[in-house]
Amino acid sequence: MTKLDDLDAKLKAAQAQYIKETVRPPSAYSKEMSQGIRAFMEMLGVILGSGIMGWVLDDYFETAPTILIIFVILGIAAAFFNLYKLSQNLGTAIGSNNLQSEEKAARKPSQNESDLED
Repeated sequence: MTKLDDLDAKLKAAQAQYIKETVRPPSAYSKEMSQGIRAFMEMLGVILGSGIMGWVLDDYFETAPTILIIFVILGIAAAFFNLYKLSQNLGTAIGSNNLQSEEKAARKPSQNESDLED
């Protein structure tokens, strides 16, 4: 081996050791904090988004605060529904992570089992 190969091997070993020592799985606190921030941002985004849409539509149709009030009420309802879905781990407003529970997945026949029944 050449000196460059030796240096490369030592560098890769040092990088692997550094990653092994520094990379840690996230703690339970950071997961909970992340979920709390996510819930707050979803609530804030839905309420602000519906409020801005109501304000723009009110300005366009010249209906004073009527549409704004309706949209803000609908936004609050949607925000609490998203918070409920998040707390029950039913999915999110953006995607549908973990939509099926483990029980449903266990009862569902696999692809091979359904082929055997035919």
